[in-house]
Amino acid sequence: MAEESRVTWRQAWKPDLKSCPWIPLPVSENQFWLKSHFQSDSMAISIFDGVHVWSESNTVEDVSAKTKLYNPNVEAPVSKVLQHLKECLQFNSTKGQLRVHPKDGDRKLLLEVTSNLTGGVPFKWKFETEKKTEETISEEITFPLLCMVSELIQREKALVSLLKRKDSEIDDMRAGGAKASRKYLETVPFNHKGFQQERVQSKSFEELVKKRGQNCFDTEGQTLYKEVMVTSAWIDRPQHENNFAAEGVAETLPVNSDRGKESPSWANKVPPSLLPQDATTSAGSSPAGSRNSSPRKSFSPGKLEEQQTELLRREALQRKLEEAKQKQEAKPKKKKKKLF
Repeated sequence: MAEESRVTWRQAWKPDLKSCPWIPLPVSENQFWLKSHFQSDSMAISIFDGVHVWSESNTVEDVSAKTKLYNPNVEAPVSKVLQHLKECLQFNSTKGQLRVHPKDGDRKLLLEVTSNLTGGVPFKWKFETEKKTEETISEEITFPLLCMVSELIQREKALVSLLKRKDSEIDDMRAGGAKASRKYLETVPFNHKGFQQERVQSKSFEELVKKRGQNCFDTEGQTLYKEVMVTSAWIDRPQHENNFAAEGVAETLPVNSDRGKESPSWANKVPPSLLPQDATTSAGSSPAGSRNSSPRKSFSPGKLEEQQTELLRREALQRKLEEAKQKQEAKPKKKKKKLF
């Protein structure tokens, strides 16, 4: 049941910049790492130099204004500009050239992007990131790396145990007269301590230390970092999300405190047919002497279930109406000139 709840939660959970993995940013002799999160109407990035973290977020209005400032001759929808920037900042991307330099001492860090659009039209952009607090470094660097190292240690232990069982299986087969079909396929029993000693004395280990962990966020490192951050979000999720996920109805009931929007006035109303008799009569004008004419009726569990079902139906209908309205408003307007 817990695993099903986690799957349900993850299907409804929306990633943010914090959960995005770091990628190497080869812009100079100094090593930088970058993480970015793009949506159809916004974007956010963070840069890490091994000591500090800088971040910037842009809304659709910010992106539109910057497009006019840096590329006055470019006419394109915001969504297309965001898509182009996303492609320029992807891991191992060759679509653009990147440069980083400080501003106002180390309080700000500028990331400049230069590239060409369709047809060879020049395009440039500047991210003006601001220095973050030590708490951000702890949450997005220190804590995830500690979790990653702990997980890799656990994986090594599991693999060593598996190798020992494989060696026992091979020994058993050899005792029964089995042999490898090729000489080069034969192996000696695995020696864990010898393997560790060999690794720390190897040239590759020395080179790894010289590079100061530049390869930490390769493809495998990015995947593990993301899994750590997603699991952390699952553990730290609000209690109401835990309750909804456990019932298999995550994202079904709206949480007004999180969304900052009030539900329609009728959303929390129960149909008169589902109310107790005394509640329906007290809502309107009642004839004289009706208060004591009949005993008060209790509200049965069956009626409560009917109320909850009706509320869910109405709230689902309201969400469908809102989504349809958002899709209608999000339809892109026709452009006379398209550069993408």
